Amino acid sequence: MGGAVITLKQINAELSRRGVKERLYRGEGYFYFIEGDAHLWYSSVVSAYRLKQLTMEQWLSEWKRLSGNDNFPVDTVGQNVL
Repeated sequence: MGGAVITLKQINAELSRRGVKERLYRGEGYFYFIEGDAHLWYSSVVSAYRLKQLTMEQWLSEWKRLSGNDNFPVDTVGQNVL
């Protein structure tokens, strides 16, 4: 934890800025990615009860892990990476 409180809107905006088609949504006690190619993934679920449990970089890392995209930079939040 730590850092500024982030919102779903901010996470999805950062994903969109990087050209990612999937979006993060809130479930009951978990979060999940839908849209884009998320339906093709083995799992799209992130086991987190609250957004603040993870930093922005960690949420981006979860997308990277679930999508299998090893070329996705997660340590450049807010920077032009495309």
